Amino acid sequence: MIELQTFATDSLVLTEGDSTDIVGFADGQGHPDFPCLSPTHSPSSCVPCIDFSPWLRPRVRWGDADAVGEYLWRVRQANPGVGDSVEQFRQHYRALAGMILAAPLTQHLAG
Repeated sequence: MIELQTFATDSLVLTEGDSTDIVGFADGQGHPDFPCLSPTHSPSSCVPCIDFSPWLRPRVRWGDADAVGEYLWRVRQANPGVGDSVEQFRQHYRALAGMILAAPLTQHLAG
């Protein structure tokens, strides 16, 4: 049995196991082949199926580059580019998320 740690942020409570469970957050509302993308738009248009900001906000606050990278991968998965393997693309989006989180954005963000 895996013991999960619980974290509370504002009124949102998450467990450590949720850190990369973006598909669970989409809750079956997405495209059958790309669960985080809109079921009514072409998957290659990379339109998310729901507003993921409630899922992203605490992860950005925590500096969780893996989770933010997973979000980037999931919304680009149907049209990631050419030339690399799936794992190389995932690594690319995780690295990109790390750079985004490392940028000094606080001066531009309110609250």
